[in-house]
Amino acid sequence: MDDSIISLTRIKQHYHLLSISEKRIADFILENYRSFGNITAQGIADSTQTSPATIIRFCRSIGFKGFVDFKIFLKNEVISPSANWLNVSSEESMAMIKQKSFAFNRRSMDETLSIIDDEALEKTVELIDKAPQILIIGEGGSGSSSRAAYDAFLQIGIRCDYIEDPFFQILAISNMEKKGIVLGFSHSGMSRNVFESIKLAHERGITTIGFVGITGSPLTKHLDIVLFTGVSNHTFFSDTLSARICELNVVSTIHAALSIKRKDELGDYHEKVSKLLSIKRVKR
Repeated sequence: MDDSIISLTRIKQHYHLLSISEKRIADFILENYRSFGNITAQGIADSTQTSPATIIRFCRSIGFKGFVDFKIFLKNEVISPSANWLNVSSEESMAMIKQKSFAFNRRSMDETLSIIDDEALEKTVELIDKAPQILIIGEGGSGSSSRAAYDAFLQIGIRCDYIEDPFFQILAISNMEKKGIVLGFSHSGMSRNVFESIKLAHERGITTIGFVGITGSPLTKHLDIVLFTGVSNHTFFSDTLSARICELNVVSTIHAALSIKRKDELGDYHEKVSKLLSIKRVKR
């Protein structure tokens, strides 16, 4: 079985979150995906003693729109020459490792592109543009993405705060007005500190938006908008770095949309920022 096949990777990554019947479906697909052919949702349901509705629910649980979407994606991955190309041996040259590493990360971005919801992005841009107060939080690997988002949004005039310390996050959220927004970054969707901060914000009626890699993870229960990013794993290539690349691509999309939306009011904003930052740059 090839770990580079994205559809199967998603099944493995989400397996612990699936129901008993969905796990039967997952096991069946992992064992028989190469011989799927023209199999239908009813065919899988008969083989797993479930129902077509459960098959559709399963597909949605791992981030697809439905069975047809999942099947097309899986078929394209299985027949693709690149499906086995990402295998790496100890005899690989640096040039080949470079090529395969870049290809692995491109595949992760392609997955994010396939699952990110346009309506969720549009709503996020609209809310950020109008929010009187924005708090950005994250920790661990995703913390670097949250810090990058803070930097990117500040540069286009978005007033926001970035807080890394979980105690200060709670204090800040406790004093936020309900029209504010909390942006949380957690690839696993299981980071305790991010979860607790987002949960508090949600309970207080503050809009919560999350960058999450695992559909159905605990964090998603307290998010008003979920921005799913790609999930990939590999024996040698870093899924941690891949996750950051995917998160930053989504941030970049939001940044671009906000820049376009605010182009009239921004004016020569970039020039102003450049002049301000010049005092922190060493003269030649």
